[in-house]
Amino acid sequence: MSSKSMPKASFESSEETFPEAPPALNKKNWLKAVGILLLLVMLGLAVKSCLQARQADSPVITENKPDMTTPDEMPVQSGPRLEAAMPPKSVGDNDESMKAASPAGQAAPPLAGPVESRADLSQLTDQIRRLEGQVVKLGNKVADENTNLVQVLAGLQQQQDRLSSHLKQIEETLKTLQQQAGGKSRRHVKRTARPPRVKVVAIDRWGNQWQAVIEDNGLHILRPGSKLRGWTVREINPEGVTLVFNRRKAVLR
Repeated sequence: MSSKSMPKASFESSEETFPEAPPALNKKNWLKAVGILLLLVMLGLAVKSCLQARQADSPVITENKPDMTTPDEMPVQSGPRLEAAMPPKSVGDNDESMKAASPAGQAAPPLAGPVESRADLSQLTDQIRRLEGQVVKLGNKVADENTNLVQVLAGLQQQQDRLSSHLKQIEETLKTLQQQAGGKSRRHVKRTARPPRVKVVAIDRWGNQWQAVIEDNGLHILRPGSKLRGWTVREINPEGVTLVFNRRKAVLR
């Protein structure tokens, strides 16, 4: 499987939409089948037109046999009259007489046109058979590819379902953490909104720095910069201890 880019999870909304798996490729299969049928029809029309052209080109030969007369029908004339009745013979007449004198038992030589047509027809038949075999192979290949695509789509659907469940778990965890963090921050603000109520025991100077001693579950020494329940000690003088919190100021005396 090739590596897929993981969709970025958005944590602002609680619901995520995922693209649906593409439907099965039935339309594509039908288009391929129709294309194969059209190919076969066009091939049959081409063969038919070729055969018609062959038949139109081959000449129709008819044997022109001279009219033969029997000896009884031939006129019998005397010597001088016979010579006068017969026209002079030409070269063409000699050829025709030779054709007429040829024995009837000898048949005319066979024509090459019909034989060539039958050979072409057999070649076209072989080509059609080869094309049919190729069409069958292509159909099997298309079926195999469709099966592989269906398997890939099923695997992608499973991965999408797993990712959806994983994202839902992450969103639920984030919601829980945000609720817990929000509750803690609200409690912290409520607790630190007011200055701490402590008792200032003494304020004195130690060297060049003032310090204060307070009582808050025991004695504690505060100096400028010390922390007290989220408040910061800004200044200590004989008048009291100045505390600040979020731009708020309080003085402990």
